[in-house]
Amino acid sequence: MRLNKIILVATYILLTGSSFADVSVPYGEGSGKVDYLNTNKYLNMKRLEEQEEELETEESEDSEDSNELEKTGEIEETEEHPEVEPNDELDEKDEEIILSGPMSFRIVGAKTWIADSLGGKLMQFDNKGKLISEFSVLPDGIKPYEKDVEGFPLSNILIEDMAPVLGEYGAIKAWWIADSNTNKLLKFSADGKPLALLTDPGFGHLFRVEVGLSGHLFVADKGNKKIYIYDSDGNMTSEQNWEDSGMSVAGKDDYLYRLIYFNEEKKYMLVTTDVKGKVIKSKALDVEMYEPELWWVDDVKEEAVITYSPRPVSDDNLEKEDLEDIKVAQINSSKNSYEDYEIIRVGFDGNVKAKGKISAPFLMNRFIEHANYEDVFVGKCNFYEAPEGKFEIVPFKMP
Repeated sequence: MRLNKIILVATYILLTGSSFADVSVPYGEGSGKVDYLNTNKYLNMKRLEEQEEELETEESEDSEDSNELEKTGEIEETEEHPEVEPNDELDEKDEEIILSGPMSFRIVGAKTWIADSLGGKLMQFDNKGKLISEFSVLPDGIKPYEKDVEGFPLSNILIEDMAPVLGEYGAIKAWWIADSNTNKLLKFSADGKPLALLTDPGFGHLFRVEVGLSGHLFVADKGNKKIYIYDSDGNMTSEQNWEDSGMSVAGKDDYLYRLIYFNEEKKYMLVTTDVKGKVIKSKALDVEMYEPELWWVDDVKEEAVITYSPRPVSDDNLEKEDLEDIKVAQINSSKNSYEDYEIIRVGFDGNVKAKGKISAPFLMNRFIEHANYEDVFVGKCNFYEAPEGKFEIVPFKMP
C-alpha cells in the first residue's frame, strides 16, 4: 500500500509538471514584488529622510520669516524647495550592507514557489509564470524590517530556504521555512496558516531544509556544520556532520545523501545514511571538486547532481597579466552577482555521467531546482542593481 502511494505521487508530479514558462517578478515592496537590500535602497532611504528633515527645517524657517514679514508688511517671493543632491560616498554603515533578495525557489507539480526572503512571504506561480497566490510568514503587526536611528534597515526575517510537505497524492500539505534571522523553523499550511514553530538555542545558522516522503524534516545548520533530523512530530532522531556541501533526501525511507571529503582517499564521497544516522552506503566520486554542492539525487536513475567551483590555479604558474585578468573577472563577476560553476551528473557508482558549465547567482541559497528530475531551472537576478531589472526563474539545459 505504501509503494502504491509513492507511485501515485510520482505519477501526479509527472502529469502536472510537464510544461513551464519563465517566471519574472519585479523588485519592490508589497504584493506581487520581491524585496531586496543593497546600497541603492539604503541611500534612497537616507536621501528621503534628509529631504524630509530639510523640508521640515525650511518650513519652520519659512513660517518664522512669514510671521516676521506679516509684522513689517513686506512680502518676498521664495524659491521652490531644491532637490537634495545624492552623495555617492558610502560611510561605514553603507559598507556593512549585506546584499540580499530572494534566496530560494522550489518547483512542485506545475507550480513554482519563490521565497521573498526579505519581504517575509511565499509566492506561488502557475506554469505560465502568473502569480496565483502569496502569503506572509511574519506575525501580525510585524514589518519585514525596521530602521535604526541612522536609517539603517534592520531585517526582521531572512528566509534562507523552504521545503514542501507533500500529501500522498503529491499535493502540498504544508511548508517548512528556515528563518536565519531568528534561527527558527516555521511551519505553515499551503494557504498560509501557521502550524508549528521549531527552535533550539543551539542553532547556529539555519541554511537549508528538506522534507522526505515519510515526513522527516532535515535541517542543515551552516553555523554548527550539522544536519539535524526530526520526525513528523518534531522529535529529533539524529544529528549528522555536514561540510556545507549541500544535501538531498530521497526514497520511501527518507535516506539522506551528503558529500564528505576523506583525506585518505583525497576524494569526496557520496554518503547515504538513514534517519538514525546509520551509514547505508558510501562511494568515492571519480572527479576532483572544489567547494562542491549536492543539489539532488535521482534514486531511480541512481545519479546525483552536483555543482562545484573550478579549482583555483596557483599564482606561481601565472604571468602578471594573467593574474590581472583574473582579478578583473572576479570583480566583474561579483558586481553582477554571478559565478561560473562546473555541473555534473554522477552515478552512485562514482563515475561521472555528464559534465557541463552553469553560471548562477552565488548570492542565492538555492539557485537551481528541478521538476520531475527532467526540467531544470535556475535563478536569474542582480541584487547589486535592484530595483532595476527583475528576479527571474529561467530554464537550464542539463549536460
